[in-house]
Amino acid sequence: MRVQSIRKARAMGRMTDGTTLVEVMIAAAILAVLLVAFLSIMYSASNLTASQREASLAAYDLQSAVEDTLAIPFDSLATRFPDGSTLTAYNDASLLDERIGVQYLESTSDAVTYRLTIQFTNAKGFSQRDSIVMRRAR
Repeated sequence: MRVQSIRKARAMGRMTDGTTLVEVMIAAAILAVLLVAFLSIMYSASNLTASQREASLAAYDLQSAVEDTLAIPFDSLATRFPDGSTLTAYNDASLLDERIGVQYLESTSDAVTYRLTIQFTNAKGFSQRDSIVMRRAR
């Protein structure tokens, strides 16, 4: 009986095998929502990757600066890198407006404690800073 009613509906032109416009619109809306969600995830991942890249470059340059200060003889450290000076080898080395400065915190004849601070401007235009404190003995 059902087969006959389907045949009759087809013969009268009221039934087709395709999809309706409403079904197509619903599918397009679902795809649009999924596309927006996917693009926002990709944008966030891209921003995270850029900030992680900057942090890695800053850490690498700061570590290189530490190695440079350790390569200097103890007695020449204060004359080669005076208090408050910047290590000019790292000016704009890897990052925008990059500067690495040295500040002496404590100094005796047998030991010195100093801080190396890196400051740079990130891709979003914000200033960022990180530092490391070193204690070096004779």
